[in-house]
Amino acid sequence: MKRWKRVAVATAVVIAALLALIILVGPGILRDQAVQWVAVRTERTLTIERIRINPLTLAIEIHGFALADPDTLSFIAFERLQLNLSARSLLERALIVKELRLEGPSVRLVRTAANAYNFSDLLALGNKGPPQPASKEKDSLRFSLNNITVTDNSSTRR
Repeated sequence: MKRWKRVAVATAVVIAALLALIILVGPGILRDQAVQWVAVRTERTLTIERIRINPLTLAIEIHGFALADPDTLSFIAFERLQLNLSARSLLERALIVKELRLEGPSVRLVRTAANAYNFSDLLALGNKGPPQPASKEKDSLRFSLNNITVTDNSSTRR
């Protein structure tokens, strides 16, 4: 076999192995890291039944997502989130979402005290540390969100 053919076959095998790793192992690692991150930084419990990643179509699906309040009641949940990214995201260096489909979302909002809600602790996560100076235009995140579909939603307010 000629050298260039061996290199081509080896490259194809490496790419196939990386894709298989992303598809088969990546979702479990992502789910475990998300659950651990929430547990360490909040008093909340995060459950995710399943994550599917397709690197060829740039699609991500999350099934059975539930974030509980510290009192273990449901805060936010959804049955399925499907996110389809555009390949232009890679070329434009911007997050371009072709389609976002959210099925069965539910939210429970509770006022716990004056100017305090059951999500106030989550807002405080983003406010840690001294304020950052305004970033330059080239450092800001660019994104485009298209084709949003929400079905079977519910909310509870108290």
